[in-house]
Amino acid sequence: MAEIMKRLQSFGEFEIILFGNKVILEDPREDWPICDCLIAFYSSGYPLQKAEAYAALRKPFLVNELEPQYLLHDRRKVYEDCCPSRVCYFLCLDQCCNFRD
Repeated sequence: MAEIMKRLQSFGEFEIILFGNKVILEDPREDWPICDCLIAFYSSGYPLQKAEAYAALRKPFLVNELEPQYLLHDRRKVYEDCCPSRVCYFLCLDQCCNFRD
């Protein structure tokens, strides 16, 4: 995340506003800073529903969609989502994809 923010900032065309832990975890979504573009990074404990509510309220451009991030909560769902596209990690080749190259 830090590297992405650093690179965006290096262009000099963006004002980067980081929503701190207090804002994200404690403040109501109505009090979050207003932004034109939102990048939300999944991590455990991240209130994804609150981020979705903020996006619905403020309608920022979403760099990465929020709803698919629920998939990251369950490794099996990640495998299910990746395998039809043949994007598998070596850990799941035998268990989920059932193909050999």
